[in-house]
Amino acid sequence: EIGSPHVKQLAHRPEVRDALSKCVGVFMPHATQDLDGVVTVNLGSKGVIELELVSDGAKWGRGPAKDVHSSLKAMIDSPAWRLVHALNTLVSEDGNTIKIDSYPQPRPL
Repeated sequence: EIGSPHVKQLAHRPEVRDALSKCVGVFMPHATQDLDGVVTVNLGSKGVIELELVSDGAKWGRGPAKDVHSSLKAMIDSPAWRLVHALNTLVSEDGNTIKIDSYPQPRPL
């Protein structure tokens, strides 16, 4: 189940973990059939990711060590803007996924 909160429980079962350790990828089929009986198999899927990004001025060494008002940005670097820049690295100008030179690219169809 893509996005299910229970995937982690399933994936950590020993027999499932053993099977997944031998895999290069996972095919996630879903039932789609046109009215005329044609079945479509999609060769890709958008993934779901859940994460928490934290920017800490004290750990960073350039921002505030405690909460300060945004009006102090002229004097103190802003951890919030560091998060904005981090998010900006995920996509290109047109909003598509960026190409990373050292990361394998899909083969053309």
